[in-house]
Amino acid sequence: MKTSSRLLPALMLSGVVLVAVPAWALSSTDQPAPQDAKTPPVASSGAKGELEKGMTGDQVVALIGKPATVEKMKTDEPKAEKWIYRRATAHRVEQQAMTVANEDAFIGTGGANNNTLGTRPVIQYGLKHIDTYRVTALLMVDNKLVVAKQWNEQRVSYEQ
Repeated sequence: MKTSSRLLPALMLSGVVLVAVPAWALSSTDQPAPQDAKTPPVASSGAKGELEKGMTGDQVVALIGKPATVEKMKTDEPKAEKWIYRRATAHRVEQQAMTVANEDAFIGTGGANNNTLGTRPVIQYGLKHIDTYRVTALLMVDNKLVVAKQWNEQRVSYEQ
């Protein structure tokens, strides 16, 4: 195939790896991850329930559903798209010191009935939300799965 001679070297340089990915690793973000969810190994040819190189777009959608986003790639020859799936794998909340303010307070005694007024630091706490996602990118060329890559991504937000 003439088109792969230009596209594949660019993909190899970008670190994209040919893999077969189990369907559970790409389930929608509405579902919690399985307790034993791990990075899937490269599957042997013909393994059931896993993505395989050469699958059509319809086969991929039937197996793991529609992607969260589809990005059209700029190429000269074939139609190439990057399908992105994002699955929530963890949500963690931590208490975190957000600011330190000074407030008026009695800071000690200067003797009998001689209290000293000063300031003391007061720590104001908030919540830190950490969401972890398993992101999978599929390169579809002419409606066929060519390569897949997975990585973890975290998003952090704060609440006071």
